[in-house]
Order: sequence, then structure tokens, then C-alpha cells
Amino acid sequence: MTPRERMMTALSGGVPDRVPVFLRDLTLGLDVTDLDTPKVCAGPFDAELSARSVMAAQREIGHDAVVGSIQYCGMEVEMLGGEVMFPRRGIPSVTRAPFDSPERVYDAEVPDARRDAPLSTSCFRTDWSASARAGRWPSWAMWRGRSPRPAY
Repeated sequence: MTPRERMMTALSGGVPDRVPVFLRDLTLGLDVTDLDTPKVCAGPFDAELSARSVMAAQREIGHDAVVGSIQYCGMEVEMLGGEVMFPRRGIPSVTRAPFDSPERVYDAEVPDARRDAPLSTSCFRTDWSASARAGRWPSWAMWRGRSPRPAY
């Protein structure tokens, strides 16, 4: 079976030739491409480098499906006034919550995910990785409040 057939068979309740492997990799792709976490994740978020890193990890490891790109909880934290620590290697972490006082809640402005980075550039990442992999394996985009669905 191809990776796509394997994943779709398992998702539809069938029995694939083997258990499909799907890594929720976060920064594993950065390790494979030898990129520092801040280069991709800090600031506006480099969607193309992120997607290229995920694709490199897939080629190296050979898992059956990929996420659209490196993602981390807290991507929107800085946009809302919080702080995130970006280690040279590894997963970014929230160091100060955006709404740590009632005043900060009242003063907050809701970002536009289509216009404001890093959310705007993270939307681009799934489109780029989908076109780059040309249907060879499924990709999942994870969005809060919605079920993950494969893209081809």
C-alpha cells in the first residue's frame, strides 16, 4: 500500500497492510534540516522553511502522513501581548500569558488571521506543503475547534 492508501484505509475503518505512522513532529523537521527554532518560528513565522523541514523529516524517516508544518501552541500569544521563549533547539514555550490581568483582556485587539503574522503565514504553510508533496502522502492541518482532516 502507498502511505495515502494506508492512512485512508485505517481512517475508514479498514485493515491496512501495517499500522500507519503519523508523527506529530513539532520541531523534529528542524533537527533534520539543522535549522534553529527561532529562524523558523520567531517573528512572522517562515512557512516555507517550516514546510520544507517537515518534508525533509518525512523523507528521512518515511512516516505515512505529515502535518502541514511545524506548529507550536502559543503561536498567537505574542500577537495578544504575551511572551514566548524560542530555544535554539526544541519547542517554543509560553513564558508570560497574554491575558495575565483583567486590564490586558480589556485592552486586547483581536488579530486578523488572514493579515497578521504569524497566523497569516501559518495559513500559507499547509497550502505550500500540499503542493510540494504532490499527493504522495496525506497531510493534516490542525485547527482549534475543528476536527483534523487530510489534505491531498
